[in-house]
Amino acid sequence: MGKNASTEGDVYSFGVLVLEMVSGRRPTDVLSHEGSSLCEWIKRQYTQQHQLHNLVEQALQRFSPCGLPNHRNKILKDVILELIELGLLCTQHNPSTRPTMLDVAQEMGRLKDYLTKSTLPPHSSQVVDLDRDSKQDYIKMPSLCRLHATALTYGAREYEYVS
Repeated sequence: MGKNASTEGDVYSFGVLVLEMVSGRRPTDVLSHEGSSLCEWIKRQYTQQHQLHNLVEQALQRFSPCGLPNHRNKILKDVILELIELGLLCTQHNPSTRPTMLDVAQEMGRLKDYLTKSTLPPHSSQVVDLDRDSKQDYIKMPSLCRLHATALTYGAREYEYVS
């Protein structure tokens, strides 16, 4: 995002890559068709429950083999949602609020373990009201971060990174 190379810029680039993989869109595709960046487009999808559901379902169709049992589809949906959240964290406008690549690698390892072991969900299944302005509502990602749910609304606010 800036002129100088930095580790924060690497985190941003990795986040864009994750969002590309999950959405199946290139940053230039979204920019030329909708006039916004891939990150902005994903943020809008994330704040609108039905569009987020569509995004996750489309990713599930691309990534899951046919004939998977329902519980495996649920696991893949959880991981896809976590990847979207991770991509959004990595692409925050303020570089100081992005996680480190070490944190990102640990989160990716945790998601890999979840996929291979299929034990506990990677985050709580707590329903979060994204329109409510409450400091109490969090989307829980215990090993990496907590995001203020209200900060996920499309606007000037940033996500809060809590290690």
